[in-house]
Amino acid sequence: IQRTALIIQSIVNEHHKLTIVTSPLARAMGSTSIVAKALNCGKEKVKKEPDVSAAVVRDKKGARALLDEYILKVGVEGLCLAYGTDPRFEDGKVIEPRSVVRERFLNYFAGLIRQFLVNTGLAPCVLVVSHYEFLYHFVESIFELNYKKDKPLGHGEIIEVSFFDIGIGNVVEIE
Repeated sequence: IQRTALIIQSIVNEHHKLTIVTSPLARAMGSTSIVAKALNCGKEKVKKEPDVSAAVVRDKKGARALLDEYILKVGVEGLCLAYGTDPRFEDGKVIEPRSVVRERFLNYFAGLIRQFLVNTGLAPCVLVVSHYEFLYHFVESIFELNYKKDKPLGHGEIIEVSFFDIGIGNVVEIE
């Protein structure tokens, strides 16, 4: 995360309107703390956002077994592929269903764009620190990754995206 923070620093250096949005869970808050320190950001620039949290675990023992099944046998790549295809990630018995996490992501994402670009015309830099299953929907939707051939997200991975108001209602261009 410290190496990632240095890369982020070079990306956001010119932005004075920086906001860091983070999941309130411990892993994301720890990463956020490291990044905020590298960027010389005070707590006033950090916003805890429950909507970018990890999938809710409903059965801790079952969730650990499910993750171990993939990580120990076929690694993170196998887990990435399984998240999109294994019905246990959707049935809601062990963790929050994939479709619910996706809806939460899309609603948050649309609101973020509306808040900062469409409604205000501002062009701030927003840094979101979240969890794999939340960001999965971002890379799947925006970048159309196929984990059978594409490398999955890594810890501390940077996904840089720019939004442009193209003057057509609530439509924005994403680069």
